[in-house]
Amino acid sequence: MAAPSYNLVTGAVVTAQEALDHFATSLGCPERHQSPASASGAELWVATAITTADEDRDTAAYMGMTEMLEATFVPHKSLDADAEELAISRAIGAIAEFLEVHPGPQAIVFDDIGFRILLRRFEDGQMKLDETLLDPENLNSGGSFNELARRYQAADLGHLEL
Repeated sequence: MAAPSYNLVTGAVVTAQEALDHFATSLGCPERHQSPASASGAELWVATAITTADEDRDTAAYMGMTEMLEATFVPHKSLDADAEELAISRAIGAIAEFLEVHPGPQAIVFDDIGFRILLRRFEDGQMKLDETLLDPENLNSGGSFNELARRYQAADLGHLEL
């Protein structure tokens, strides 16, 4: 079974390499690869790409964009549940930081299991966390998402429907 991935989609406000540099630095991923643009560290692997509406019509239509920055974060399968929770919270924290540094169009972060939206930047720039991230029975058993909850309002963000 493949490890779950967590995916960012936003407007192409920077190059894929610039986004990768931010995430690799923020998440301590020293191993870099050029094709595809990716990096890995002790906890996870991250890849970035710029995609167009021709390459991903459904997502482009959902987001109302013709060019998108997409980033994928995959925790290593070798992590135990607590370490995976921490890796996911660090990845979502790095994404939120990226979105604050690079204001622009709306953005979503979703998982590839149920396509649950976990973080969303709305068109007005406001960011919200999905309330399931704060559930100790879900991904917050160790309290890894509590810091993000202090910074962003929690709400039911629903699922990505393409």
